[in-house]
Amino acid sequence: SRGEVELIPNNNWFGWSGIYPPKANPHSLTPWIQLSLKLDGRDKLTKVMQYTCRLLVWYYDRTDQERTFDGDAVKTAYKTLQTNLSEARKVLRLGKFIKDYKALTNKIPDMIYQMCGGKNGSENDDSGGDNRQRSTISPFIKTILTVGKLLGLVGYGIADNIAYLAGVGFILRSYKKRASIVANRCELFSSLIGLFLSWKEWQSHITIKDSIEQTTRELLVSMKHRRQAISITPSSSKELRSNVTDEHSDHEKQIVLRQAILKLVKARSKQFALSIAIVKTCCDLIIFSNNTGIDLHTKIRGKKCHEGLQSVVGLISAFIVLYQNFPNDTTPAEPGYLLEQRLLEARK
Repeated sequence: SRGEVELIPNNNWFGWSGIYPPKANPHSLTPWIQLSLKLDGRDKLTKVMQYTCRLLVWYYDRTDQERTFDGDAVKTAYKTLQTNLSEARKVLRLGKFIKDYKALTNKIPDMIYQMCGGKNGSENDDSGGDNRQRSTISPFIKTILTVGKLLGLVGYGIADNIAYLAGVGFILRSYKKRASIVANRCELFSSLIGLFLSWKEWQSHITIKDSIEQTTRELLVSMKHRRQAISITPSSSKELRSNVTDEHSDHEKQIVLRQAILKLVKARSKQFALSIAIVKTCCDLIIFSNNTGIDLHTKIRGKKCHEGLQSVVGLISAFIVLYQNFPNDTTPAEPGYLLEQRLLEARK
């Protein structure tokens, strides 16, 4: 039936369908206030304004010959605002590396334990139950890479703070350039490891999600055949009809199916979260590869990365983090799949 087709829509690698729990209504002011109270939320809201100004500066530079008015003053205003917003974000990052340092100190004992032959059973856990995350890399290698990623984040945070303090004259200004180069390289190093880990986790989760999806489809087919068997059994054949209906109660079957559907919704939601995390990291790498001390585009192509491209990917990265930190709906409705299942039950 049409309802059953919509209940388990066609699979897609990005995991766009089945996002749960839903986000709060963006037209309401309350979730935006909650977002702005988070450090990451304020940072990314500032980043959106920063890269919007950067995009406008590039636009005015590109259309210098086409404008009928003098836009130098407007361009200068946007450029100044962009620079100041960039400095403001550095203020928001002061001391932020402590969070990464704490995560690093918590992870190092796991690495030492595994080096001594211990096994961490939580590494391959997905969400409990019968489904285990079949990781494409060993737990020990994953721990080593995670420690390397955190080391990069700590190095970036410390060097970035030093660069800011040198820029405002709190410490020797000669430290600013060297600290900025170290920060950029640490950030690139951490992002490369993060991209690899996210990609491997995405691959592992696809296997788990496909298994859950197959199980749910089989339950749906089973219930459909059961309804058909009941409908074609003659009402006069009470004994035969009793054998069909008493094998498992309809109520128990419906509970099992609802649990399976909810599990599938959560698996697809995680797939979507992993997918946008990979997109964000790729956008960040495009920006980082153009920073001072790396200059990947200059070394390969002989010129800097396209300014318009950097502005767009910077905005995409910022919007993804805003989405990730945007508050969830405090009173979410049931997932659409469960609602559809209830409609199917009502048609019996």
